[in-house]
Amino acid sequence: MASIFEVETIVTRWDPPFDKTNKTQVFTVKKGELFDLEEKIKEEVFMLKEEQGESAVVEYDRRFSLKKGIYSANLDMIAQQVIRLHQGKPVEFSFMWGAIGMTKKITYQGMNGERVEKPKVEEPTVPEPIAEDEL
Repeated sequence: MASIFEVETIVTRWDPPFDKTNKTQVFTVKKGELFDLEEKIKEEVFMLKEEQGESAVVEYDRRFSLKKGIYSANLDMIAQQVIRLHQGKPVEFSFMWGAIGMTKKITYQGMNGERVEKPKVEEPTVPEPIAEDEL
């Protein structure tokens, strides 16, 4: 069985021109496989440790740290750089070494092509202006 992950990478430079890049990739991996080769560190960031239908356990590179809280990880898992991802719920990691800042947002999509579809966001409608003679 294979698991599907979506990884969004946002890279921000800390020095001029302070540019920002955004890239989203989808990976289909099996237990024990490394994925998301990051050119800045010349290694893969994640490894699938375990898959359990609606959740997956992923090990992450030691140079990354969890962002915005602990999510559903316990302290022992964090010490081992391991986190359980729940289907459709993104988890963010930070990398702040050198002249760049990087955020990795990983979302477990499910197993064998049973992906969680992102909800479609409808554009807000702008009301037509009222003509003066209609006031």
